[in-house]
Amino acid sequence: MQTAQDIITTYSRTGARLREVFFQERTPLLQKAALHMARCLIHDGKVLVLGEGAAGICARAAAQALLDRLDLDRPALPACGSSRLWPGPGMRS
Repeated sequence: MQTAQDIITTYSRTGARLREVFFQERTPLLQKAALHMARCLIHDGKVLVLGEGAAGICARAAAQALLDRLDLDRPALPACGSSRLWPGPGMRS
């Protein structure tokens, strides 16, 4: 029988391995997205970060990371996050 410590350790190691594989496989795509956002911001554009449900929570966190100064001495970036821009099925505007 697994202990709580075993379950936590296995979960942590599995997550770390999956994240490593994800970033190794998708580095070119992530780099392309980052360069596209940087070019957009350089030309006074904005970054819209969208999501619904759990993805909306991630979208708000990503937008907040752009808006906050974090540890860098830089102004907030023009970003906006929303989990829903229009009503879904069965909802009224």
